[in-house]
Amino acid sequence: MAGLDRTSFEFALKEHYTGDKVESLVYADNPLLALMPKTSDGFGKYIPVPVIYGTGGRRSATFSQAQTRAGSVGTNGVSFQLTPVSDYALATVDGMLIATAKGNPNAFMEAVTTEIDSAITELKNTLGRDLYRAGWGNIGVIATGGISGATITLATLADVNHFEEGLQVVFSDSESGDTLRNSGAGLTVQSVDRDAGTVTFTANVSTESGTVVGDFIFVKGDRQDSATPTRLKVAGLAAWLPSSAPSSTAFFGVNRTVDATRLAGLRWTPSAGTPINQILTTAASKVMTQEGRLSHFFLHPDKMNDLIQSLDSKVHYVDMQVAQVGFRAVEILTPAGTVKVLADRNCPSNKIYGLDMSVWKIYSGGALVRPLDEDSVGSMLRQSSADGYEIRYGYYAQVGCKAPGRNIVINLSE
Repeated sequence: MAGLDRTSFEFALKEHYTGDKVESLVYADNPLLALMPKTSDGFGKYIPVPVIYGTGGRRSATFSQAQTRAGSVGTNGVSFQLTPVSDYALATVDGMLIATAKGNPNAFMEAVTTEIDSAITELKNTLGRDLYRAGWGNIGVIATGGISGATITLATLADVNHFEEGLQVVFSDSESGDTLRNSGAGLTVQSVDRDAGTVTFTANVSTESGTVVGDFIFVKGDRQDSATPTRLKVAGLAAWLPSSAPSSTAFFGVNRTVDATRLAGLRWTPSAGTPINQILTTAASKVMTQEGRLSHFFLHPDKMNDLIQSLDSKVHYVDMQVAQVGFRAVEILTPAGTVKVLADRNCPSNKIYGLDMSVWKIYSGGALVRPLDEDSVGSMLRQSSADGYEIRYGYYAQVGCKAPGRNIVINLSE
């Protein structure tokens, strides 16, 4: 068959987007996503992540007491039961483009590449952000006094990078404890001012009835319209290492209040004005008292700048590479040994996370951010209600930690 059609182009699409190509696109500018260990063996009903958090208190200097306790206690352990969440981004190619590009495969490949790159970029940016969040899909909060007609000001300037022209968003009074405003009808982003931290919609905010300052913002479809929603996004660091002690509400089937440190990590708020290098070494020391040794710190680029300036001529850089993507880290000496510090634009500016990366893992059904083509029909599908073709990308994944108590979240005073 002459020219380019759905069947004859299939080989080029798959060859151009090899696993290495997609992996490189996904990891770029996402250090935590790149460095966190991964497995793609699937889930079954769920993935158990067992955690031993105590020895049971069976010891005594008196033999009879030790014997009595040994008969009534055992090793303290729980099993987090991880279930996957999904995320999707679709690319479409117009039928007329296909027809007019026949005989010029390069023109068609350029168009398809542009669309697929955009879909992959959305997925990787979302996953990179979600690894730091609690799984509810929150992308920002409206600042005090931050509503003016169709424009809102965000409480945290860095959150403006989660908004794009054309994005549809919804609002709620809380991250996970209230229904959506206006039953989740939503507003569409018209423009973004990244310097001012403002977002303007195609309609006044008042049309989304009930929306007020302090409301949480979500991408439409990322948050259930329920006062007791289910997580639709991966449970990231903010879920596994909450900034305050966890409640008794089950987290993947586990009541973490029985040992809020070993099952939900350490949390610490240093005094305002404490030098950043001192914060990091103290945090590593705190984790060491819990028999943990940090391997990495992740912080916002602004905080990395503070660290580099505080170290001055003593700064020591190390280069790291994952899937042909390079990262530059600062290596610091702590009471627990050397720890690598990486700037990640996705990390909230008021948090620093100290992690033992050996106890973390991203579990997925198939590779992360990949074409969804389990039916073996091919990567391109004819649209049923339009003159065009559709390429589906996505992932089914969840984050797990087998030793939360070996990690720390640092709450910064800003």
